[in-house]
Amino acid sequence: MKIESVRVVRDRLSEMIKTLPGGPVIITKNGRPCAALVSLGENADLEAFLIAHNPRLTALIERGMSEPGGVPFAKVEREVSRREGKKSRR
Repeated sequence: MKIESVRVVRDRLSEMIKTLPGGPVIITKNGRPCAALVSLGENADLEAFLIAHNPRLTALIERGMSEPGGVPFAKVEREVSRREGKKSRR
């Protein structure tokens, strides 16, 4: 894992991408971490990556886990579909 400033990453992005199989690059702005550059690799499951990094889905799962008996999957599907519909209308 490397830690680099936004300026360094901007200036050397192609080089940074080549180093990603060795680990992520943590990007800092004003000395504070603000982003991460990670490798998806050739065999990466892009859909799984996007789902894992979807804050709305994570919030739904956490809310469901806190409710007694959980939340039926159909309810989660409806909620995600409803929210995605609102997002696409913007």
